[in-house]
Amino acid sequence: MGLEIESRPSELPYIERVWRSRSEDVSAMMSVATSHWELVFWERRGETRAAVLGPEAKASRAPVPGDAVFFGISFALGTSMPHIPDSRLVGGNTAIPDVTRRSLWLKGSAWHVPDFDNAEAFVRRMVREGIVDLEPTVTAVLGGAAPDVSARTLQRRFVAATGQTQGAIRQVRRARQAAVLIQEGIPAPEVVHRLGYFDQPHLARSLKRYVGRPPRNWARLTRRSRCRFCTRPAPERLRRFSAVVDRGGLPGGGKPRPPDHHGGTMRKVVSSLFISLDGVVQVPNEWQFEFDEEMGATLAGTLESADTILLGGRTFTEWAGYWPTVTSGEDAGFAKWINESPKYAVSSTLDGVDDWANSTLIKGDLATAVNELREAEGKDITVAGSPTLVRSLLELDLLDELVLLIHPVVAGEGRKKLFADDTALKKLRLVSARPTSSGVIIATYHPTR
Repeated sequence: MGLEIESRPSELPYIERVWRSRSEDVSAMMSVATSHWELVFWERRGETRAAVLGPEAKASRAPVPGDAVFFGISFALGTSMPHIPDSRLVGGNTAIPDVTRRSLWLKGSAWHVPDFDNAEAFVRRMVREGIVDLEPTVTAVLGGAAPDVSARTLQRRFVAATGQTQGAIRQVRRARQAAVLIQEGIPAPEVVHRLGYFDQPHLARSLKRYVGRPPRNWARLTRRSRCRFCTRPAPERLRRFSAVVDRGGLPGGGKPRPPDHHGGTMRKVVSSLFISLDGVVQVPNEWQFEFDEEMGATLAGTLESADTILLGGRTFTEWAGYWPTVTSGEDAGFAKWINESPKYAVSSTLDGVDDWANSTLIKGDLATAVNELREAEGKDITVAGSPTLVRSLLELDLLDELVLLIHPVVAGEGRKKLFADDTALKKLRLVSARPTSSGVIIATYHPTR
């Protein structure tokens, strides 16, 4: 028969839901990702046990004790046990010792084991005795309020109270909501549109990661549809970057490695730029007198570790007019890689990006869009040229690594610099620096946050 589950909501702000279930003829189940921690009791063959189960960052198969009765309290986001930080619980659990059918020891005192009907009384006592606490900032944010604290402070409080970032929680919630909609018969293209996925493959990856697999009716509900962010652009020719990559030897003959995303770790956003001693980054082909093997290897290594590309509007327009036309010759390896890779154009002026395959237009909130990309599965995200976009990413604390190839040349006036004179103070930490055979210094920086 499997698992029979009954659940109910609660008016207590500390509790998300109260549930109970019974297992019959089942030994394992797909445990769906969840952002909530739980206090769970189960009884089997006269033995009672209890444990605190932490949030789950992704779906996984879990063993189920056969012929057992379960009861659980799922706690609201922002609720925590200060003596067991949520950050320690994510993806794990903590057993509660000395549990009998009627009582348990909790923080040095005896308690009656709660049940489905009196869970609120049990949690109220936990609150009175300081075992459970509620972070008001998290509650306010989830309720739609805007607390009077900086974004950085808010993120720290959120992680301290939940063990997870706001973005990670949104991803889990959205996937669970998507699974419900599809199970109800809503077509996949409509789910993509309603919940803000980039496209159907993005939705499918999300369901696989957080729910375990697409619902049974996925094939019937999936119809060919274009991404809701996609539209259309223009021409021009740029081949400098191809020469850079080909001299460094694009790994794998132009074939990117498959995604290498390890649970919970955010993808890095990385920018590599040619820059002169006076800070110029515009048209480097006019002042870059030599290109050596070390520079090529550095840029090729950046590409090898990335599978997604961010571009500013102008760079996208130039590249979209050239790379789709390259099918042979010395540029073919890089052309194949960039044409087949997901590309995201950040622009408020472009009307669309349909003319270049695998492209998506980001026209709204840059921080939200980039954070969703960072939290999705895949390798790193590389920023192609686009110094204006690089500045914006730095200002929003979205750039994780800046690689500057500093040329021993003064480019002079009349060319765009990486940073304007009125740029706000921003500290970066030098990770590595090494000279090349042509006198260029390759310096890698990490912004301090």
